[in-house]
Amino acid sequence: MSELAEELERTEAGPGGVRAASDHSPDEVGRQDSAGLKQSVLSTSDCGCGCGGKCASDCGCGGKPASAPQKVYALGQIGYDFGTEARRDSIRQYMSTNTGPSPVELIEHLQEPENIFDVERIIWTLNLDGAPIYALMPSGAYAAEGYARIFTAYINQVIGRTTEDGANKGKAKKSPSKVTLFAVPGQICGSVRLMSGETVPVLVPVARAIAEWDVEDATARFLARFEEEAKAAGEGSGLADRIAQMADDLPPFLSDFRNLITRKYRNLGIAGRDRALNFAATSAFRTFQILSEIAGLKLILDDILVTRSPSCRAGSECYDIAIRFFREADVTSALYTFQFTLDVSDTVPVSIGELSQWRERPKALLG
Repeated sequence: MSELAEELERTEAGPGGVRAASDHSPDEVGRQDSAGLKQSVLSTSDCGCGCGGKCASDCGCGGKPASAPQKVYALGQIGYDFGTEARRDSIRQYMSTNTGPSPVELIEHLQEPENIFDVERIIWTLNLDGAPIYALMPSGAYAAEGYARIFTAYINQVIGRTTEDGANKGKAKKSPSKVTLFAVPGQICGSVRLMSGETVPVLVPVARAIAEWDVEDATARFLARFEEEAKAAGEGSGLADRIAQMADDLPPFLSDFRNLITRKYRNLGIAGRDRALNFAATSAFRTFQILSEIAGLKLILDDILVTRSPSCRAGSECYDIAIRFFREADVTSALYTFQFTLDVSDTVPVSIGELSQWRERPKALLG
């Protein structure tokens, strides 16, 4: 993935549908890295000037129109880099260690009030398969809050997040599982060189929309919201049994769903279909709605289809997400298909319309 930032070029999603987010149409440019990950070619952005980083004093670009920053909705893990040996040694001189530092040592150092300023001196990265794909650099009036959000996410990844114990309300406890996946929306703004010599794009994140993938927390939040809405609608009979069934079905489904997205359909979150897929995997409440519909049916996740929506509101970029299931006891039976639509025209995608569902025959049986 080295020199990725030097190959930035605008990628637009084609009008046709695709079977999966990683199957790009012919007019989209991509390349394979050593890990086999197909990378969409990005667009060069200088945060508004549009001159590819070589702007005249008046930002006129020789009469060329300014290009909009490339939107990203990427999945990965949080990492860190010092950029240079001098920066690393500058931070390490205030630590008790002469080597490293290790992730835990770095967290302990940054948690000290007098060292909190070093949070912004570190290059925080978003990693995919252990390799950095973006440098996360908050900007603007709330940059400090953005860095605090990234640092908190890193703590939850390395040490574990603290959650409220439902049985002992008000008492905090450490979650037995650490956060293993994050979704980071933002816009590409230039590039930066890491200590390894690798150059990666700079991603200015939307801090409030950084999502953490925690199966236990996601399940608890959904069930609480589902119970609240069900009671408000007057659904009292059998509600407890249904919630108990969903509590059993949700964790394994969410794990399969995450693995399908992060392994089979892994991507850099650049093309519109990739941003829609990543958002559906981590932040779309529609995905949890589907689970409430299939609870108790013993269905297995079959595939996820991403297609350009044939109808969309003006000025938007919409994609239909179809999630298919098959019955474990009979793989030849009709597939259960659930579909919802996402608008990815903004940096943070949004779900629009209603969830729809139908059953269809497996393609293998149609021939």
